[in-house]
Amino acid sequence: MGYKLWVVLVGVRILLCLWPMNAYIHPDEFFQNTEPLAGDIFGMETMRPWEFNATKPLRSIFFPHITSGLGMKILQYADTAGIISLSPYSLLVIPRLMMVVVSLLCIDYPVYMISKLLEMKAGTCLTILASSFVTLAYHTKTFSNSYETMTFALLLLLVVDSRLDQFKLPRSAKPSSEKGGKKEVLKRGERPNHAFWIGVFIVEGTFNRISFPCYTLIPMVFWLTGSATEFGVQAVREVVRNTLALLPGAMTMLVSNIVMDSVYYGSLDPVVLTDPQLLFANLNYDFLVHNLTVTPLNSLMYHLDIDNIAQHGLHPRITHIFVNLPMLFLPLVVCFATEVFAVVRGARQTTSTGFTGSSSRAFFILCFVTPTFLLSLVPHQEARFILPVLVPLVLLYAEFVMSGVSVPNVPWIVWNVLGCIMFGFVHQGGVVPSVMHTHGLVSQPTQTPIQYHFVYFHTYMPPRHLALYNQSQPALPSLDQPTAKPAELPNTMTFHDLMGADNLALSTTVNNLLSSKHTPVPKFFKKEVYVFAPASLDPVFCRLGIKHNYKLVKTFFPHVSAEDVPEFMPSYTCVAEPDRNAHHKNSLQKWQAMFSLNMYKADVVHIVPQTGVP
Repeated sequence: MGYKLWVVLVGVRILLCLWPMNAYIHPDEFFQNTEPLAGDIFGMETMRPWEFNATKPLRSIFFPHITSGLGMKILQYADTAGIISLSPYSLLVIPRLMMVVVSLLCIDYPVYMISKLLEMKAGTCLTILASSFVTLAYHTKTFSNSYETMTFALLLLLVVDSRLDQFKLPRSAKPSSEKGGKKEVLKRGERPNHAFWIGVFIVEGTFNRISFPCYTLIPMVFWLTGSATEFGVQAVREVVRNTLALLPGAMTMLVSNIVMDSVYYGSLDPVVLTDPQLLFANLNYDFLVHNLTVTPLNSLMYHLDIDNIAQHGLHPRITHIFVNLPMLFLPLVVCFATEVFAVVRGARQTTSTGFTGSSSRAFFILCFVTPTFLLSLVPHQEARFILPVLVPLVLLYAEFVMSGVSVPNVPWIVWNVLGCIMFGFVHQGGVVPSVMHTHGLVSQPTQTPIQYHFVYFHTYMPPRHLALYNQSQPALPSLDQPTAKPAELPNTMTFHDLMGADNLALSTTVNNLLSSKHTPVPKFFKKEVYVFAPASLDPVFCRLGIKHNYKLVKTFFPHVSAEDVPEFMPSYTCVAEPDRNAHHKNSLQKWQAMFSLNMYKADVVHIVPQTGVP
């Protein structure tokens, strides 16, 4: 039943990508990956975030290019061949489908193999992993934290496989019916060392996120010490020998990443790499310092400055432990806390399900506790930073959250259904469909070309590439030529992201956009200004303005912003449009009105002169 249910859940994972899930968890899911890559591959005018600046870039390009980049290249070829058209939908879905494929290979498969190696119930572990909303809502999106989970899972598999004889497996010593009743277990020292690939994953994981060493600490201490059982000369030799064995893989990946990043950010001329004579002539200290880009070093230097961290928000040191862990993995965290209390009370367990039952459980406990503790020392704490601990938690407590009929128990199902709804469909859920709607709006043929201005107010950053923002448009005919016709000119669009600005900034921006003096309109064009804002801010747009008014033209449901929580009993009166008042709506319409992202058209107030007044 376990494997069958896992297959069904994988189908759900794919379906939720194709649907697709419109929730917007954090801007990094777009702006650290698909937004800059869409500009590189399709020639779109996108917003490159500060991490991708050419002076001190912080983001390595390896993982984004082998997932989203590869998917976009396939989409580009399919669009050219007429198989799949380039559209906001395909741009959203293709990178997520690539994430599904990579997550199956780099998270599900390692969990399956570790379970088999340690004689756990692999079907149970896979079911709990696949049914977690973290897998469904986070690992299907292009977060660098999702890549971190993948690298961590692969590293755990290599460490467990190479040091399997050091784990206490109570059932391994028992006779087996296989091959004459003898269990085939490699003797100590005969297992593959995997040193090359472990070195590769350590370096690549660190280039992806500088927090990755926090996750590698326990696995690497366990792997480096090898068969040493006590500290001494033999233990030191073992550590030195294993450290040296890591160097080929680590150096290969280190050089590869530095070269790829240096070429991508333009600090290294690829011509130097193709000319051996020129390359050897430039191999000196000055060349290495000024022409090589080391993104993890730049990231480390940036995050060592507390003022830089403060720009992204400071959190209490207990946020991971008391907020983020329960939010992401509450049933598994309850299992962990229950086991801790049992140990503290002296009820030590001697079976394989207790802390002291096997070294494998102690190993995975440390793989969960240590990175959580180390990341809690940093004052900036977001839930996605601890996504990788899902892997050890699943391996530890999958059996504890399963019911007797080989399906997850009710608390697990309820918690993850709620999490999937919130982080898959509701949280900032109107932003993505609204950006895709702007593409359809601008693409509509018009007799008079329109200069569109889209203002986003109190929302996450709109990902421009989903609107195919100014994508490789043909050259416009010269407006001075008498042959230029308005119908031949394409509509244009401009995004204005006000983030969490106050009402005065909104009013000033809209005034400037509507003013021909501040925002002149090209010849033959007319101008339209639209504002997107959470429905909880609707009272701001219901007032009759002196200079301009807002007309509600469309709503995008569902949409919930933690920064602008809607009122459940709104008491304001909509003066601008009385039909929008709550007493004109039924219960369903009220819910939609509260939990939506509204699209307003801003117009200049035209004062109609009174006639017949003496």
